[in-house]
Amino acid sequence: MYNKPKTIAEIGCNHKGDIKIAKELISLAKDSGADVAKFQKRNSIELLPKEQYDSPHPNPTNSYGNTYGEHREFLEFSKDQHKELINYCKSINIEYSTSVWDVTSAEEIVELNPSLIKVPSASNTHYEMLEVLRDNYKGDVHVSFGMTTIDEQKK
Repeated sequence: MYNKPKTIAEIGCNHKGDIKIAKELISLAKDSGADVAKFQKRNSIELLPKEQYDSPHPNPTNSYGNTYGEHREFLEFSKDQHKELINYCKSINIEYSTSVWDVTSAEEIVELNPSLIKVPSASNTHYEMLEVLRDNYKGDVHVSFGMTTIDEQKK
């Protein structure tokens, strides 16, 4: 049986921390024929080591803050803003998804109950976060296996 593949538009953080731009990117994804508009959700304080959080952005010209952590915080949408994006996606008939990078983000997005959550390569051995998804989420989870060994994949 053939199932048509889903085309996922990776919006990520290209919205520059602006919900209006995020919605424009969702509309463009829909108009381009994408089936899913995908974002990212991080809790920067939880995810980044203090030294990295407090360090300057590696390319200050592209930074939205005085430190890399401030830059990451600027780009992050709140749980309520992700809910707003989900509702916008529903209103124009495109599926919403997001990558979750840490426990807090996983818990927040699980509460919003999208049909698809992605685990990025950088977090695919974050077993505590994976347990949150396993134990509390009933939708589809896509796990990227980049940067892993066969043993890590089996675990």
